[in-house]
Amino acid sequence: MIVNIKEDKERKIITIVDDNLFGKRFSEGDFILDLTYKYFSGEKKNSVEIEELLEDKDVYLVNFIGEESVSLALELGLIDDYKEIAGIKYAFYLNLN
Repeated sequence: MIVNIKEDKERKIITIVDDNLFGKRFSEGDFILDLTYKYFSGEKKNSVEIEELLEDKDVYLVNFIGEESVSLALELGLIDDYKEIAGIKYAFYLNLN
């Protein structure tokens, strides 16, 4: 999975995209999922490395895009539902603690 981390002094925003989706664009009706932007670029990480990243108390928002990343979010109990655009799963986790 490709992981992008944006951070300021207090919080981190993490985007996790399945390898096979990065750099592609999907649309369904009025909805577009464009993963070609630099915003989605980052480092390749495995599920163990990602789980460690998500344990950081400074993580505020996580975007999960794709089957593998959404499945990981479900497995970790971070989400209990997801949406789809053109058959591509996506979900958001917001840490309010």
